[in-house]
Amino acid sequence: LNLNMDRLASNRNFTNKIWNAGKFVLFSLSGMADDDKLKLVEEAEAIGTMDEEAIRTTLPLPSAWIVGKLRSTTDHVTAAHDRFDFGEAGRAAYAFFYDDFADWFIEASKARLYGDDEEEKRLTKAVSLHVLDQTLRLLHPFVPYVTEEVWRSTPHRGETLMLQKWPTLNAPVDSTSIAQFELLQSIVRSIRNARQEYAVEPARRVPATIVVADDANRDALALELAVVASLARLDLDSETCVSSNPPAEALTNPASFVQQVVADGVEVYLPLAGIVDPAKETARLEKQAAKLEKEIGGLAGRLSSPKFVEKAPEEVVRKSEAELAELRERLPPPPPPP
Repeated sequence: LNLNMDRLASNRNFTNKIWNAGKFVLFSLSGMADDDKLKLVEEAEAIGTMDEEAIRTTLPLPSAWIVGKLRSTTDHVTAAHDRFDFGEAGRAAYAFFYDDFADWFIEASKARLYGDDEEEKRLTKAVSLHVLDQTLRLLHPFVPYVTEEVWRSTPHRGETLMLQKWPTLNAPVDSTSIAQFELLQSIVRSIRNARQEYAVEPARRVPATIVVADDANRDALALELAVVASLARLDLDSETCVSSNPPAEALTNPASFVQQVVADGVEVYLPLAGIVDPAKETARLEKQAAKLEKEIGGLAGRLSSPKFVEKAPEEVVRKSEAELAELRERLPPPPPPP
């Protein structure tokens, strides 16, 4: 028996993720009376019958996205089961739960669950309960004991998960909501990359201007600015906004902004003053320059050696010359004399 300890650890982490997602949903329902929880179960079931228009007009963007992804995943997992491709069925269910539901939707839902709008809170709770319930059904053939325990711990109808109906197939999906939330994800990733590149402290909130050319996408993202701020650690008390135009200062002094191109017609502007500590940035650039100079010196020394040029294949020499030119382009210019 080839017992892979890494896979055991991965599966342990996954079951722990299922447990934590169940705890999150239960925590969001704390304080509700039993009768109110039963009503929430009915509302969660009603979400499963929504058509495309109802999804678009009733649900906030993150909720519309996760419902659409759930329905697409249900069709994918079922098709894999039907052709006895159980590996693909498990991978698809795993990816949806781990990446879409646990990592993105639960984090995005916190902006509304911890907000002041009671109606949005309740709708988000109903969506969370619906998606958790349906996902546990998809995962039950692979993780029966954990899914059964989590399902019984949440508000539900019936005695046992294994006797519940399989999720509905070929349910309508609002592709517009999915595309718009995927754009939101790309914006968040872009801001996170910039934060990492400039070594911004994880807890520090930074200002940002999100420029979106398309009117419909801009309006959708403006409604979800609190979600973007929560996921990307943006400062909503500063000039953070969704706009059709870049900040005026970015046009007159572009060097004072970090500009991230997210997609065609979508850009993010982060003011350097909001994300960079001048002393730390100087030290970072000096360290980066020293590393590049070391790589340039090694490559230039190799190319200046007659033995290397004569004996190495022409393709290797050309590749080394191209790498050297690229490294020299990346090397920042020396600071001006005082």
